[in-house]
Amino acid sequence: MAMRPTTQQPAFQVVAGVPGGPQVILDSQLNLPVTTLMPDTSAAASDITSISNVKNALRMPSGLSGETEPCIVAPVQVTYTDGTVADALLTLTGTFGIIAGSFVLAISDSSPGISKIWAQISGLWNLVGGAIQLTPTMAVTSSGLVVYTSNSIAMQKAGDGNLLPAAETTHALGALGVAHLTVAIGNYYALPDGGVFLSLKGTCANGLAAGNTAFPNSLPAALRPSTTTMLAGVDTQLSPWAAQIGTGGAITLYYPTAGQARTWSVQGRFDLQ
Repeated sequence: MAMRPTTQQPAFQVVAGVPGGPQVILDSQLNLPVTTLMPDTSAAASDITSISNVKNALRMPSGLSGETEPCIVAPVQVTYTDGTVADALLTLTGTFGIIAGSFVLAISDSSPGISKIWAQISGLWNLVGGAIQLTPTMAVTSSGLVVYTSNSIAMQKAGDGNLLPAAETTHALGALGVAHLTVAIGNYYALPDGGVFLSLKGTCANGLAAGNTAFPNSLPAALRPSTTTMLAGVDTQLSPWAAQIGTGGAITLYYPTAGQARTWSVQGRFDLQ
């Protein structure tokens, strides 16, 4: 078969079915490393450090004329930066003419402790230097959708195993220092698809006068919108609140006059374009 490495270890094949018809081959002769064609150094860091070799794979010939390599389904293990490991199932489509096609990598929760939650990554694969090279185009995770594009990831650096961007941490905006106004939560974080999520929550008391105040900490240049953006909010008396995100990175909270104590919230995502 085209994907067999030149050096074979003692192994076996179990064949069910007949050539040209439905057929499944349990093949332990494969021992192919998995690499990735992934981000350059300016891209986000990754949660994944490595993927185990493809071994003990199910090969499923279609019987179609000109098939170069049958569909392959193989269990692998994914190792994360925190040292936890997750079982995964790698599916490579069958190919014709060249050793290349599409892939799906379905990853379970990691153990011990389930520190990393499931994910499913899909894209293109080919055989390079005796290794299966994965080039992702999309990932579905518990926190949303990641689309790998030329704007977010430069497909230049091979072999680093960076299939999932590391989870972004929240960044505090600081205290406002406004009388009768308390900010319990004031932070933001970057989303995997290039947007930003802003979360502002707190309380106010009788005596708050309507106005607006900017938070002391601004957004970094990479997370500033190209045009001034507004997010709407409300308090428990149904009075409107708002946050303005300026092109210079300043985040300003707009608040109403308060005649009694209430809880307020302004939160949501905004895009940079």
